[in-house]
Amino acid sequence: MDGKETTVNRPLAFPLQPGKSWDVSFTEHNPNKAHTLEQWDTHYKVMGYESVEVPAGKFNAIKIEAEGQWIAELAPSTAIVQSANTAAGGTTMVTQTQRTQPSKATGRTYRAVWYAPEVGRWVKAVDEVYNSGGVRSQRTTSELETLQLTGR
Repeated sequence: MDGKETTVNRPLAFPLQPGKSWDVSFTEHNPNKAHTLEQWDTHYKVMGYESVEVPAGKFNAIKIEAEGQWIAELAPSTAIVQSANTAAGGTTMVTQTQRTQPSKATGRTYRAVWYAPEVGRWVKAVDEVYNSGGVRSQRTTSELETLQLTGR
């Protein structure tokens, strides 16, 4: 950032030992057209070893869970809606313009990651995003599908 190497997200803090915890906080400016800013604050904790099966195989993995909060500053926007009604006497066209002011949105996050030491990477991850009303708005699951180890 600004010409300097900056760590903005460190989802894993080695060595991973049961009970270990750490916090990750970062702010991203203009991450998309709808948000002028997003701030993420997440608390990670190593839960312990757990067997996990994914398409690439079965692994004895270290499970890490994370819970956090997010805040987004919504960008001002303009929405235009048009409709037409055609009848025997002609066509009527209606145009409505709606402008929104900058505002904030908040919510919480949950993440679970299974890191397999024998592979040297995560083999499964689940990410969930909840809105301010506590309703899950997004869930993403990623799993390692294939694995080929060479000369380790």
